[in-house]
Order: sequence, then structure tokens, then C-alpha cells
Amino acid sequence: MNRVLGSVEPGNDEGRRGSPPPAIDMAFTVHDFARHAAYGLRYAAITAMLGAMHLTGAARLATDRLRGRGVIFTLHHVRPFAHDAFHASAHLEITPEFLDALIRHVRARDYEPIPLAEVPARLAAPDGGSRFVAFTLDDGYRDNLVHARPVFERHGVPFTVFATSGFVTRERTVWWLTLERIIARVRDLWWDTGDRRLHFSCAGRHAKAMTFRRVVDWMNSVDEDWAITTLDRVAVEHGVSATAVVDEEVMNAAELRELAASPMATIGAHTWSHVNLRRVSQDRLVEDIERGVAEVAAILGRRPTVFAYPYGSHASAGVREFAAARGFDLAVTTEPGTLSAADLDRLTALPRISVNGHYQRTAWIEVLMSGLPFELIPHRAELD
Repeated sequence: MNRVLGSVEPGNDEGRRGSPPPAIDMAFTVHDFARHAAYGLRYAAITAMLGAMHLTGAARLATDRLRGRGVIFTLHHVRPFAHDAFHASAHLEITPEFLDALIRHVRARDYEPIPLAEVPARLAAPDGGSRFVAFTLDDGYRDNLVHARPVFERHGVPFTVFATSGFVTRERTVWWLTLERIIARVRDLWWDTGDRRLHFSCAGRHAKAMTFRRVVDWMNSVDEDWAITTLDRVAVEHGVSATAVVDEEVMNAAELRELAASPMATIGAHTWSHVNLRRVSQDRLVEDIERGVAEVAAILGRRPTVFAYPYGSHASAGVREFAAARGFDLAVTTEPGTLSAADLDRLTALPRISVNGHYQRTAWIEVLMSGLPFELIPHRAELD
């Protein structure tokens, strides 16, 4: 769709004058249906692979090279699952019960939970010690305080929450949650571009999912700041306040301080705006990181020493971004992998293993921790 969703930029009302714009039905294409089916097949294939590696014992035969010295887990939401809701981002949430089971499981497999800041020292230590695991949670969601913290504290497990300061101060909205909330509540999504009025069907679960992906494609094809401003306007037109969504989902400053007071918690930086850093200028890159650090420091009274790249994949973090993060003790991506001594040479580009809401079985996480799937699933072993 590229710019079709927002052909009239904010502040330009010329396209809104005169007679109402014509309505255009954005019917789903063969591509939409094929991609929707492909997502289902992908989940099924990954599930089958993880299950097979577990049942056959193949993962237990993984070499020390594949297993490495330890792993960093990526989490986002930890909360009870609402089965009757539309979940466009179900992969980003796990239940408190699964977190509890996962902690018990990794300890039973002789992985030692450690603070994220200790990772470099553990990688530099001589071979022979126990493997380690570090838990991290991105974005700063309120459920990290309400549901995740009690689990970590009960087990005495350190964890790091990467806070996006603009979310905490309510200067920035969480666009994927705004979009999810719009699509969840309507049967028809209308998008006024100024010279036309686009209609997207959201009448059923499959239609909602396909419309969500269409809008995400558009968000990723245009200037992200402008796209968020446009989406926030569309949200209001459908009875959704993007700011209210942030208020409901993300910790405020007082809550972030409450979380930071936990002896198990560390607060890391996650930029100010959560923008895709690879798509902005060098000046914006530096400014967004530094503003995020400064605002978290102002809230907590201490400067964050660890950092997570927004989105974190190869498409959002490369050599330029890794260089910009050299002021931190370490920085993490969302590229998958286990950790070895070789990662001491790229402490601003550490891989993590996603604890994905679609695969909430401890046996499957154990397979991922073996490192074997990353030899079979295409990913970038070297980030550029």
C-alpha cells in the first residue's frame, strides 16, 4: 500500500475541502490470503520442528559450541491471557504461570539466573562453570510490575526491564497497541486520506489479522513519526484514544520507580520514541538514545548502563546503531542465538532468545536454548 493510507500529510487540509471524498473498498487480495495462510503454516512448522527436536532428543545432543555459555531471554508482556480478545501481538505475551514454569525449568537444567550486567564477566570467565540465563523485558509495560515482578522476586531471579521513556512520560504512543485496539473494537475501519476514504473489513478474526498486517506494512514504508500521528488521528475517529492506551498498558514514572526499587530489577534504556533507528538520521539516532537515557535517569536518579534496540532485528539495528550504543556496558538485539566468548567482541550487538507467546512450553524453550534450531532456521549470524 505504501503511502496510500496517508496521502495527505498532517497540516495539509487542501485534500479535505469540498465534497466528501469517494469511498474505496480495500478488498483483500490473493496475496493477503496467501500471507495469512503462510503465517499459520510457519507456526505449525516451527511447532513441529521444536516438538521433533525434543521428542527425538536431538536438542540434548547439541554441542557445547551451539549451547554456548548462556542465553538472554526476550520477553514483553507477562499477564493472564484474555482468550476472547483480538491478539495481533500474541507472540509478545506469556502468562505468569509460564514464566514461573520457565524459571523452574532452566534452574533444573543447571542454568544460573544472573543480572544482565554480569553477562560480560561470565563470557570472559574460564570454561567449566555453569551456564547462565538473563531475563529481559522490553518497552516497560505495567504488567511487568504487576505480574512479572512477583514471579521473579518469589524465585530470587534478577531481571532487566528496558523502558521507552517517551511511553513512560506519555509523550509517545505505542502504535501497535493503538492499531490492535482499533481493529479489535470495529467491524469496519475507515481511513480518510484527504482525497479518498478507504474501507477495510474487520468483521472476523481472519479479516482483523489481515487488516492489521496491511497497516503494519504501511507503517514500515513511510516516516514513522508521521505514520504514528496519522494513526492516532484515525484512532480518535474510531473512538480510541492512543494516549489512553499508553496509560492502560505502560508504567508511569512512579510505577517505574516502584519497579526499580525491587532488589531483583534493573532498568535499562530503550530510546525515547521506540523509532526504528536504522530508518532515521544520525542526529536523530543519537538524540533519541540520549533523550531516552536522560529521561530514565531523571526518573530514577541514575543513568541506565544497558540498552535494547527498538524492534531489535537486522532491519532496525546495524553497524551504525551498534557504534552509537558504545556508551553502554552492553546492548541487546532481538536476533536469535546463544552466547559465547566470541560475543565479547560485539557487546553492543548481543543476541537474545525470544520467549514467544505462541510456543509456551518449557520443552520447546529448552530446544531453543540448545542453539540447534538457529543452525536450521535462517537468521543473520553476522549483523551489519
